[in-house]
Amino acid sequence: MKQIKRLAASAEFTSSDDGVPTVTVSDFDGGDYSLHPFIDEDSVILPGTGAGYAVRIQGDPEVLGRLGKALLSVSRNSKGDDDES
Repeated sequence: MKQIKRLAASAEFTSSDDGVPTVTVSDFDGGDYSLHPFIDEDSVILPGTGAGYAVRIQGDPEVLGRLGKALLSVSRNSKGDDDES
């Protein structure tokens, strides 16, 4: 696995009030435990904000590509919402 410090992101896995599992990503510099994202040939591992917890994102390469495009779309739309306020 390769450490990818430049990603500088962590993930928190929770369940919302309506019962939908939620993965929330946020800026993260490695923190007290020097936890950084890793990339493997078939997955990305985002550390949690505490020791011993992480979220692994993996799947078929085509599905991961579609997920990446969807996340880019969400990012672009979110930036547009901020610009309009």
